Amino acid sequence: MRQVVPVPATQQYYSVNLSQLAELQENFNDALAVLLIFAWIKTMKYISFNKTMTQLTATLERSAKDIGGFSVMFFIFFLAYAQFGFLAFGTQIAEYSSLYNAVFALLRTILGDFDFDALENADRILGPLFFLTYVFFVFFILLNMFLAIINDSYTEVKSELSRQANDIEMADIAVGVSCNIFYSHCIHIVIVIMNVYCSIGKVF
Repeated sequence: MRQVVPVPATQQYYSVNLSQLAELQENFNDALAVLLIFAWIKTMKYISFNKTMTQLTATLERSAKDIGGFSVMFFIFFLAYAQFGFLAFGTQIAEYSSLYNAVFALLRTILGDFDFDALENADRILGPLFFLTYVFFVFFILLNMFLAIINDSYTEVKSELSRQANDIEMADIAVGVSCNIFYSHCIHIVIVIMNVYCSIGKVF
């Protein structure tokens, strides 16, 4: 604290401004919050031995490329509708008063938080048309495409893991049979050697 706000030694009473210290503490909390997210994500590495977690991580890795291409197409549609809402309803609806607000208004619409009456009151033609076309393209087409990408990747990963499990089981069976044959031969050799020693002992 003395490094942030030096106090003169000649003054008995001194007004200390802690705004800089509070700002540093707030920045520290923000950085700590971000690091905690990565720390929790890193725990996925230590539970990868679980079959379910392996399927999930492998599914995300497999679908990363397709999701990247899908994200480009999604943001093109999303930003187009955000600009549409800002230009058409920005002067009448507070949620679309800026492009920033329009983006969050459309995000809330995806989550089911929307005000259809406000759009209809702003424009009886463009309001319903804007809402219905946005819901059609985003909900019924784009989100279903996203789910299809995840589903296909999950199916492929699950089939690959099942084939690997079958290969491992066949390998275990082969190793087990080989060990049994080896042990039986060893036992047979030991029995033969014991019989030979017994025969030699009887001779002498």
